[in-house]
Amino acid sequence: MPVDETAPDGARFREQLLAGARRVLPWAFAGVLVWILLRQVSTRETLAALRGAQLGLLVPAALACVLIWFWLDAAVLSYLFTRFHAPFSLSEACSIRALTYLLAVVNWNLGSGGIVLHLSHVKDVPLAEAASTMLFYNLIDGLILSAVALVGVSSMPGELGLENVRNGALVLVAVLAGALAFFPSPWKPSWGWMRRITTLPIFRTHTEARLRDALVVVGYRSVYFAGFIAFFWVALPAFGAHVPLAELAATVPVILLMGTLPITPAGLGTQQAAVVYFYRPYASEAALLAFGFVLPIVFVVMRVPLSLLYLRDLGRLRASVSAARESR
Repeated sequence: MPVDETAPDGARFREQLLAGARRVLPWAFAGVLVWILLRQVSTRETLAALRGAQLGLLVPAALACVLIWFWLDAAVLSYLFTRFHAPFSLSEACSIRALTYLLAVVNWNLGSGGIVLHLSHVKDVPLAEAASTMLFYNLIDGLILSAVALVGVSSMPGELGLENVRNGALVLVAVLAGALAFFPSPWKPSWGWMRRITTLPIFRTHTEARLRDALVVVGYRSVYFAGFIAFFWVALPAFGAHVPLAELAATVPVILLMGTLPITPAGLGTQQAAVVYFYRPYASEAALLAFGFVLPIVFVVMRVPLSLLYLRDLGRLRASVSAARESR
């Protein structure tokens, strides 16, 4: 959030302090989590596990997944913003998604913010309405991850101690599915305060969406998240962890949700802790921690060059922004 330069000195100082805290605190929290993990797990053993990892299959699998995820992500963005706002071609969606990967290195939500700002500047879409579409997108993401986790946990033996995961997933499925059904429903209460809430621009996409829209997004994103489960199934054995596919279906969605929390940059610390917690029966904690650190690094290393391939589009996008502003 920019600092208001017209504010009094005291207020401006508080704004600068809060802005600095918002930037620093996620990194500080991530540092504390990593420090705790490295105190519990030998750093020497973690490095040894990293050196001994069989990465021959992991790297090509990661590259294939990153390219497939990139196309699926762009296809969903193209569909949603064309459907609810303005024509948004697949090639334009690819450019924006690739360039926002640079922001998503810090936090995936920052990447989403970059897409919203682009639509606001170039397509003349109000910020709140563009944000509504991203919220709708994220709502379906949460529903899919929760539903897959619920199905996976329900198929696992009770002695694994995943009851909390199952209960949490069940609550999330009920809440998120209820929210998706509530906004477009013609039977929702007509109380004045509720009508004022449901007609806010931030809920415009939720209200206008139809079952077909939800099914299109669910189809694309189900394939997207299935790719993560498949990647874990291929990559974990490189670190000596042979986890059953059903258990991966139950736990990978939770690990992905941990990575989207805006409390640490790019899920640093939270995802590693979740990997160690869930897969301890199948490998040493050092090997799992090594995998947890390799996971985001591999994806970042492969996504950044993809972003650089689209840097040539940055000038065109800036020109589009300038032209849009001059035409108003």
